[in-house]
Amino acid sequence: MRPCWRFRWPRWDSAVVAVFCLAPAILWPLDAWGMAATEWLLRDQVELQYRLSLAARVGRIGSTGLVALLVIALSVAALRDGRMGAWVRRAGELFAGSGKLAAGLLVAVFVAGWAMRPTPALAPLEKVPNILLISIDTLRSDHLSSYGYERPTSPRLDELAREGVRFENVVAPTSWTLPSHMSMLTGLDPLLTGVYVDTRSLPPDTDTLALRLSRLGYATGGVVSAGYLNAKWGFARGFDYYDDFSVGKRHFGADKQEITSPHIIQLANRWLDQWQRQESERPFFLFLHFYDVHYDFNPPPPYDTMFDPDYKGSLTGLDFDTNPALKPGLPQEDLNHLLSLYDGEIRHMDDQLGGFFDDLRQRGLFDDTIIAVTSDHGEEFGEHGRFGHRATLYDEVLLVPLIVRFPAKIRAGGVVPDQVRSIDIGPTLLELAGTDAAGFGSDGVDPLYQARTLVPLLDPESARGPERLAFGDLLGGKLRSVRTPAVKYVVDSKGRQELYDLVADPGEERNMSSADAGEQALSGLVESWVQFSESKDSQTQAVRASPQQIETLKSLGYIN
Repeated sequence: MRPCWRFRWPRWDSAVVAVFCLAPAILWPLDAWGMAATEWLLRDQVELQYRLSLAARVGRIGSTGLVALLVIALSVAALRDGRMGAWVRRAGELFAGSGKLAAGLLVAVFVAGWAMRPTPALAPLEKVPNILLISIDTLRSDHLSSYGYERPTSPRLDELAREGVRFENVVAPTSWTLPSHMSMLTGLDPLLTGVYVDTRSLPPDTDTLALRLSRLGYATGGVVSAGYLNAKWGFARGFDYYDDFSVGKRHFGADKQEITSPHIIQLANRWLDQWQRQESERPFFLFLHFYDVHYDFNPPPPYDTMFDPDYKGSLTGLDFDTNPALKPGLPQEDLNHLLSLYDGEIRHMDDQLGGFFDDLRQRGLFDDTIIAVTSDHGEEFGEHGRFGHRATLYDEVLLVPLIVRFPAKIRAGGVVPDQVRSIDIGPTLLELAGTDAAGFGSDGVDPLYQARTLVPLLDPESARGPERLAFGDLLGGKLRSVRTPAVKYVVDSKGRQELYDLVADPGEERNMSSADAGEQALSGLVESWVQFSESKDSQTQAVRASPQQIETLKSLGYIN
């Protein structure tokens, strides 16, 4: 027997053409199955799934096209071993005998694949808008000029607010990056996504904003800048392109100190360039995450001295999370300097966004795009004796901005005072785009905990609907809370309770906890929310908030 290494094939080109033609012809009709199977098989390896699907989608082949390419590679390897010699020889003879047949089949397969591509199910609008969702990590709403801050930290975002609508009271569901962004992109609180600690990833059957828009025909892209938005937690689901590696995979310590927003904008512009060249017949959804406002507070010149040019002390914004000097009793001069560095980061980020908005205008996309700017959580600067975040559920870490601009449907200069939640962003963008928002953030969810579109609030004369309660969780039960426009109730894992009158005491400095009927009703709401969330996983019967609890809260003025 001849050694395998001496196997000879006289027509390698014909063999490759044969395999390339036959494999896609068999696999292309199974595209939907291939996508589902790939996601299931690789659900714990989301990064690998994304890397593979990206290569396929560039050629509009779909996930099964990858399998076809894999078959080609395996076939070539088998040829070298001689194990497929007889089969390939026959295929090669067929195609070698008729080059026209090979070319014809190749064209036919591509035409068939194109014809069987999914048809976008976009709403019958005159022009379907693009969607741009921007998250600025760790941005407190009360440090933006348009929210009443005395320093000019945000002239370009202020301009965006004047041309669109500003939501005054937006409540994040937690005080750290991973679960808050997951809630923003799914319309579900952390207990319902299951991603409330970094050892859990998004369940494979959970819908995301990108997935919903992708099914509607949108080109979907995401560029993120922090490790906590890594694809492994499920963030890449529904995105044609999800860049968590150019910046987000860098060393975490370096991420905290480096200025990354210019690079994120550069990557976003590259994606838009490709979209305009290849897919501009489809609207786009682009999600951008910026990390520069997050500690360490190290703005580049001239932003490092913009708001505190005469500081002579030694405190810096570096090593913020480990600096022993950051404790109660920090001298006011040092605290002011720290706040100035934070504000410098915000102003630098604002200028970067202003340049990006100018680029969108030059592309002719600015007015045709729904633009939403928000954040995942705030930051503590000595309030309640703490610095940083991911430790409490006070308003300094839960209240975030939300500014939305879309001239076709939003009147300029609007201000919405109602309490809303980060989970409401997804259904709002879907409805503004004229697409079907039904079920997003609400499918199978008790109405009390559902995400709801904010579009009705844009018209001051429209009915407001039931009040939106904002539930909060930190690390799966370390702290839990419920916030109404009037009060906030917080309970920790040991049962210690806090109750604050947000009207008379917006700084949450005086704990009114007294175990009265109102506090018991709030406690019951939190307990019902937790039990409902647990029932979604265990299929046990959910305990719903009772009408008596709601009536008690209304009688005390806690909700309307």
